[in-house]
Amino acid sequence: CYICTMMSVVYAVQYMDKQTNSYASIMGLRKDLKMHGNQYSWVGTCFYLGYMIFEIPSSLALQRFPIAKVSAVFIVLWGFVLCMTSLPKNYASFIATRTVLGILESAVTPAFMLLTSQWYRREEQFLRTSIWSASAGLGAILGSLIAYGLAVRDPSSLPIASWRLLY
Repeated sequence: CYICTMMSVVYAVQYMDKQTNSYASIMGLRKDLKMHGNQYSWVGTCFYLGYMIFEIPSSLALQRFPIAKVSAVFIVLWGFVLCMTSLPKNYASFIATRTVLGILESAVTPAFMLLTSQWYRREEQFLRTSIWSASAGLGAILGSLIAYGLAVRDPSSLPIASWRLLY
């Protein structure tokens, strides 16, 4: 119960992060960071470039070292960098944080697959994988509600720009 629940929560929050870019773009991200042309397109692309490039090294680390420790390091660092995504004042630093987020998230799905295969019997694995994978939908619902709440709020009542609070 605990393992599957924790994996579901982490997976939901990570999916919320992926959607946050689209919410933030209509809440002032592009204007505040002075994005023009196709720069916003690179916000999503750089995340997946980091993810793709680091997928093999992170999977090797998960196989070579204890899964719990490696995945914990990746998840904690991911959470820290995610919070730091609200700080960039220019496009380049924002792209750098999104790329690092992709790098750190590259270990999560393989780690969850390995944990599911280690902790559950063969006949239970499909259901458990479906549960934590489907929690992305929960993340989508919660993320959209949070974004809506921040978008309709009076900007003068917020300590920082609403798009920064999303991260």
